[in-house]
Amino acid sequence: MVRIAIVGAGRMGKTHSGIVKQLPDAELAGIYDLSAKASAALAAEHGTKVYAAPEEIIADPAVDAVVLCHPTFAHYQALRLFLPSGKYILCEKPMVRHRGEAEAIRREPNAATKLAIGFMRRQQPGYQKIKQWLDDGTLGTVRMVKMGCNVAVYKRLWDDWFADFALCGGVPLDMLSHHFNLLNWYFGMPCQACGAGLMFDRPMEQPVDYISGSFVYANGMIVNIDGSWQRQGVGYDRIEVYGDHATALYDQRELLLCRPGQNEKVDLGQPVAPYVEQMKSFVATVAAGAVPAIGVEDGYWAFRTADALIESAKTGRFVTFED
Repeated sequence: MVRIAIVGAGRMGKTHSGIVKQLPDAELAGIYDLSAKASAALAAEHGTKVYAAPEEIIADPAVDAVVLCHPTFAHYQALRLFLPSGKYILCEKPMVRHRGEAEAIRREPNAATKLAIGFMRRQQPGYQKIKQWLDDGTLGTVRMVKMGCNVAVYKRLWDDWFADFALCGGVPLDMLSHHFNLLNWYFGMPCQACGAGLMFDRPMEQPVDYISGSFVYANGMIVNIDGSWQRQGVGYDRIEVYGDHATALYDQRELLLCRPGQNEKVDLGQPVAPYVEQMKSFVATVAAGAVPAIGVEDGYWAFRTADALIESAKTGRFVTFED
């Protein structure tokens, strides 16, 4: 039985704690949040204990793993605190907020063997099938990719940390981290990034965030990506991968394999809940004492990709990636 403590009693804390309670081979050890009221409410809902401080989790020998669900700007401090304990950690994306923090966490003892990052889209059959097609040559040489994730009912206001670019990193770091991780999984790192955006640090009546960018790869492949938190309109979430032999189109509902004169809808089987599958994988990793399949390097390079696009959008210059 893997015993898991949850840090953060907000939206994702509620999501992950509910999933842990469903799994037969996991147990919810307790809840910690800066708000004692929020901790108590979530702990009471699940019949578990409240931790008064993170140090109590570290000192509890019955806790095997920790899930970090609190705000992005608090991830670095929490990771520096928990990693030396040797407990497994599942950290919600993005891994951290700043470049220096990403570099430091990458060097932390236990980061390479105990830290998992919550890129749950890697659990979705549609994205997994595209990865298979890339690896087995079904798509042929990929020339271009179009990717977008636009949320059309954004309701947060200026007094929310999630509407403070300095704290959350806005749409490129927070939401598109998932997509950058997918691109890095598929193609490795790009060579250059360029972008433009409307970000939270620009004055506007209500928070609206939009970024559009391009990545260029060593083989000449181009990826165009856009993302937004907008207050009205039509949202979408899709990827289009254009290869010499075929094109893959996935929009969260269906996957198409397109060849000249033929668009084939691909059977993805029964729908899966990616957060549930992610937690199952994490629990199995902890139980086996294994290295997380989606770990600190994934978190680091997804951050670097987002950070490059942000830098280009702010400066108006191409940004070149360096190790």
